[in-house]
Amino acid sequence: MTKQCDVCQEYRASAPETPIHPWVWPSRPWERVHLDHAGPMAGWMFLIVVDAHSKWMDVYPTRSTSTAATLEHLRQSFACWGLPRSIVTDNAQCFKSDEFALFCKQNNIMHLTTPAMSPKSNGLAEKCVGTFKSSFKKQRSGSVHTKVSRFLFSYRSTPQTTTRISPAELFLGRRVRTPLDALVPDLSESMRQRQAQQKLYRDRHAVERTVNVGDSVYVSAVGRLRGGEGRTWLPGVLVGKAGVKLSVRLEDGRIIDRHLDRVRSVSRCPPVRHRDAVPPSAGNPSPPVRRRDAVPPSAGYPRSLVTSQCMSAQVPQPAAVTSPPVTAPGVSGSRGVTRYNLRDRTLLRQPDRLAYE
Repeated sequence: MTKQCDVCQEYRASAPETPIHPWVWPSRPWERVHLDHAGPMAGWMFLIVVDAHSKWMDVYPTRSTSTAATLEHLRQSFACWGLPRSIVTDNAQCFKSDEFALFCKQNNIMHLTTPAMSPKSNGLAEKCVGTFKSSFKKQRSGSVHTKVSRFLFSYRSTPQTTTRISPAELFLGRRVRTPLDALVPDLSESMRQRQAQQKLYRDRHAVERTVNVGDSVYVSAVGRLRGGEGRTWLPGVLVGKAGVKLSVRLEDGRIIDRHLDRVRSVSRCPPVRHRDAVPPSAGNPSPPVRRRDAVPPSAGYPRSLVTSQCMSAQVPQPAAVTSPPVTAPGVSGSRGVTRYNLRDRTLLRQPDRLAYE
């Protein structure tokens, strides 16, 4: 009888709620976005744009909720993230206008509206509106745009209750850096710092050396490369270079690879003129002046063994070498001439001849 009474039906309590019909979760970010306005707060309205996949949120302060102002902010959002496939809104006048419908049609966007007087149908946007209002009111300092930026930074970097992952990680594919990251040690940064400390300690006594392809070098002779005479360095030519790895061609044609620490360049000292050398005369030039420790060609040694002072330590010296006297042309009389003694490597003043003994 009560169900058939029109008066009882008109004044009865609300009907029980129906089961929830959740939206299908998109498989990709920015497939479906939900829109709604929040406010007014501090004389401003705020357009809320939420991604259904990652729960990423964009907030745009605005003075008006007109269609033109709403489309202006949507263009800014779509310029950054692209066009969504569908948009979900309530039945506000700015979303029901012909201008908004034309915008969605031109950009191939499906516009879905929720039933009237049913905020839960657009529950994602409504929940984000409540979250933003609560955070905005709790902030005591800063301008409107500063408060919005603070809220977005915290919201986007905080794990979401439904996805258990932060919106930034789902939307951008990475975690954003926050002040809390300073409490967690970064393994890569720690490794870089330790390597820098080890390099600084190791390079205290190191010397920077540079060799080029084609230079004459000496390579360390280790293992089978060691010569029969016990030489520790073998001459060669640098034929390849890759960082600190060098390729050296030896005199016998072999090519070996060595670290830069095992290769040294050849040092050549310039010739030095002895102070007691005979000066050249006006008519006849004097013979070339040899160094104090040089071996004369007439001593019986091959010319290849006569080297500069830098290589003199590698040339075996005989106990005594005697050669026939050689008289310097154009030099005679009381001035005297100079003779060279290989035994003690000294220059002797002689009155009548220049000889090697």
